[in-house]
Amino acid sequence: MSRIWNILTFRRIKRHPLEWLIFVSLFITYSYFFHQTAGWNINSRINLTYALVDQGTFRIDAYHDKAPYRTMDKAYYNGHYYSDKIIGLSLLGAIPYTMLRSIASLFNISLTLDVSRYVIRIFTTSLLAAACAVVLYRLLLLFGATSRQSLLLVFFCALGTLFLPYATVFYPYLPALFFVLLSYRILLRYRLERRLDEAPLFLAGLALGLALLCEYIIGIVALGLVAYVFIHLRARGQIWKYLIGSIVPLIPFILYTLYCFGRVTIPYKYEVDKMFAVGMGQGFFGITSPNMHVMYYITIHPYRGIFFYSPVLLLYFLGIVTMIRQRRFRSDAVLALYIVAGYLLFNSSYYMWWGGWAAGPRFLIPMIPFMIPPLVFLLRGVRYSQFAIVVLGIVSIAMTFIPAAIDPQPPQGYNTDILLNAKIWDNLASPILLIQFPEFFHGRIATNFGSVIGLPGLAGLIPLGLFWLAIGMALHACLARQNTHAGESSDEPKSCGEPRE
Repeated sequence: MSRIWNILTFRRIKRHPLEWLIFVSLFITYSYFFHQTAGWNINSRINLTYALVDQGTFRIDAYHDKAPYRTMDKAYYNGHYYSDKIIGLSLLGAIPYTMLRSIASLFNISLTLDVSRYVIRIFTTSLLAAACAVVLYRLLLLFGATSRQSLLLVFFCALGTLFLPYATVFYPYLPALFFVLLSYRILLRYRLERRLDEAPLFLAGLALGLALLCEYIIGIVALGLVAYVFIHLRARGQIWKYLIGSIVPLIPFILYTLYCFGRVTIPYKYEVDKMFAVGMGQGFFGITSPNMHVMYYITIHPYRGIFFYSPVLLLYFLGIVTMIRQRRFRSDAVLALYIVAGYLLFNSSYYMWWGGWAAGPRFLIPMIPFMIPPLVFLLRGVRYSQFAIVVLGIVSIAMTFIPAAIDPQPPQGYNTDILLNAKIWDNLASPILLIQFPEFFHGRIATNFGSVIGLPGLAGLIPLGLFWLAIGMALHACLARQNTHAGESSDEPKSCGEPRE
């Protein structure tokens, strides 16, 4: 009750102004654009939301083959069509959509498809992406970053990686990462206080389970966190609390598959599209063995390279060397190494490695926040590191802002057969460089707040620029006041980093 009262009386805002500035600035930035073309992946998930709220069913029969709901990401069983995705994001979307329908009905307002899609997206993906950045900020403080260092790294992560484009569409990665980081922060905080056995392990497990309910591939992180808990628990038998907590949120999905398919399964087993069905039938749900040609394309090549989009993440490799030397955080460095290696190996082993119509290697998004903590140790121990982070961070923001402003789902650019057998020497052309860069500089950007009030082309970005100017001034004032009250310099590391309530 005291926490609720603090929120209602704005006491929490006064106590944590930096966190609220992070949240508000990113939520508005992520909400600034509206992409009218949804794509198969998005339609598959949002069709389930519509079916649940409008028809009270899990079947997407009324939507799957009709424009603009059409999707080939679907399962077919016993005469009916279903989404082939895990259901967490669709269930989250049902909350704002139900509220929106109620408001529209109360005031007798006609609800358009564009409005419903926009509201569902910003109050799921965009909202939780902004909240994810706040959790990351607190996590970095636990690693010993100052407020200024943490802000710098959080904004480069939130605006200079694939976080930005995928926070503007109805995809599950960022909602899943919000819950993942929430779980990790609980574990890290209690571990640093040498009280992990007293930690709310069931609550941390619930957060991890909610992440798994949003996205299948979070399983790679989940295995790492379970091992992390097991290693650091003194009474290792207590790990059952974490495991049970992570299983509880998956019960709705288990019941969903029992109801729809008659058994506990993954809907990918009932894929409609033959290419998907054949691909998912290879190895373990489409995962076979690592492919070095694919590894090249998902790391440094302009076609899908994560370091092409976000060169600031290259500094992870320097930071992790410094971090692993710190005995207190060595297990966290090993966790980060495992997660990064795990996703690179997974993506390079997956048959549809390019992710369809997508900006960058979207399957690598879950590893991004785990590449940020090593940069804290780079800032603290390596000369000129802040300069390098700032320069590469600015370049990264420029690279990821363009697909966010145009469309995070550009065409894949090649026939599927070519991509399935891609070789390094094929030198696949980047749709971002070929299509989206020219479109951006010709002012052909997505619908946005600026265009809604009549500002054409690139002029539509002026309100966003003015907003960030105001945010920058507010952040500067907030940091100056915080340093004055705390009596600390901006580059003095905190002993623990946990902001006090």
